[in-house]
Amino acid sequence: MPNAKPKQTAGNGEVVADAVRRVDFRAWLGAQAGALRSRSFASVDWDGVAEELEDMAKREERDLSSQLKNLFVHLLKWGRHPEKKSRSWENSIDESREQIADLLADSPSLKNESRMQEFIEKAYQRARRKAGKEMRLGKKEWESQLPAACPWTFEKFMTEDFLPSSLTASNF
Repeated sequence: MPNAKPKQTAGNGEVVADAVRRVDFRAWLGAQAGALRSRSFASVDWDGVAEELEDMAKREERDLSSQLKNLFVHLLKWGRHPEKKSRSWENSIDESREQIADLLADSPSLKNESRMQEFIEKAYQRARRKAGKEMRLGKKEWESQLPAACPWTFEKFMTEDFLPSSLTASNF
């Protein structure tokens, strides 16, 4: 809701509902839920509800991308620096897999093949850059030492016991 914008409307009720939404989002949500449950359709801020539903869908996508990025960062570090493997990295990998699985169970449409590939590609590129920085590699180093594209399939990186054995320039 933080980016709610004032709107031009013909009805004063819609302007008031929008103002309430910007001032007290929780109160606005309660009022909208009550209006929907009581079938008081004239009291529903239809545009506001639609915007919030769209924002919820975007949040699901951001959450998925964030979890993918976190998973890839730790898989890249695990494969690139096996001598620095830690229980913390393994826990982060497990947690990300669980969060991704939960998101996809709650919203199966996120797994649409073409959309999932977009999420993976975008998250991997961001993870590659972040992993490189966390490993204290210069840009040229991480560009040459970390695979340019995600080296794992969805099925592979989501496999519970999968941890990359090594990532070197010679194996990607």
